[in-house]
Amino acid sequence: MKIFKIGVALALGIWSQNYAQNYLNYSVANAHSHNDYMQDVPFWNAYYAHFGSIEADVFLVKDQLWVAHTEKELSPDRTLESLYLKNISRQLKLNNGHIYSEGSQKLQLLIDIKRDEKASLAALINTLKKYPEITGNPEIKIVITGERPKPEDFKNYPSYLYFDGDLNQNYTAEQLKRVGMFSESFTDLVKWSGKGIPRDEETEKIRKEVEKAHAQQKPMRFYGTPDFTNAWVNLIDAGVDYINTDHIPDLKRFMNSIPKNFYKNTVAYETYQPTYKTDGLHQKVKNVILLIPDGTSLPQYYAAFTANKRKAERFQHESDGIIQNKFLQRLRYRFCSGIHCFCYRRKNEKYICRC
Repeated sequence: MKIFKIGVALALGIWSQNYAQNYLNYSVANAHSHNDYMQDVPFWNAYYAHFGSIEADVFLVKDQLWVAHTEKELSPDRTLESLYLKNISRQLKLNNGHIYSEGSQKLQLLIDIKRDEKASLAALINTLKKYPEITGNPEIKIVITGERPKPEDFKNYPSYLYFDGDLNQNYTAEQLKRVGMFSESFTDLVKWSGKGIPRDEETEKIRKEVEKAHAQQKPMRFYGTPDFTNAWVNLIDAGVDYINTDHIPDLKRFMNSIPKNFYKNTVAYETYQPTYKTDGLHQKVKNVILLIPDGTSLPQYYAAFTANKRKAERFQHESDGIIQNKFLQRLRYRFCSGIHCFCYRRKNEKYICRC
């Protein structure tokens, strides 16, 4: 049992360091406005939320790129230039060359080409000639997704254009320089609905794809992901760089609350260490103390354990312990799942567990 408890303590300690640090690396700069043109105010909702990435689907119509999800929604007053390029240019001029007034955050414009790849790219390049403040600005990254050139043709396009990568594609070093990020269909990879936690094998699949992208020093994005808080938490756990959303205010609120929801204790309180001097003695018991916690399960113990620099009296007992049931993932979201059983034993007897 001692070995098990040491393993639990080490696992909890590792989780508290790695995952807490992972969360604190995230902000609205990791937020991606999926199909942004479908917002009630395209561009501006995401921009004023300080999102790091905005997506627009485009169709080539009369030598212009019109923005829409399907051809039925096409309208001449909704172009890439009118909804996005002009507004980005305006903000760059307003902020003295910076996309955001703070001057440190960058913006990625993900352009999803729906058809006519070569002609659409030619039209985009021709339009961008009017916006050197965009194409020459290191704070703006334009990434092409959807229909895009073959890797061997990346070199034929201006250096300010990047391309969405495919994790199943082997790129040369030069081609990889033109990959802006890697994207993959979430629903093709796993069937997780976003509720609870993914199955272990699904979590492993997600992490492996993220690791492939990071091994090539590129950010990772999944499209088609569940779009609510529990899903965002799991995606952050997996190290996904861009969190997809159609719900800009909700993801903004969630991302901005991350620093407020973490507490770092600077003082560790000494915990009681039993002496076990009376272990093995056969004598009348003087006092029996019965502690009945109300609604306390491992998440509460874990919170105290973490805040007290991984020291908690409950994890130092020789003769009681806890039953493990995939708790390391579940304890972050559910108050009563994972571990809520305590065990005890008498000398030379098996453990008896009460749940």
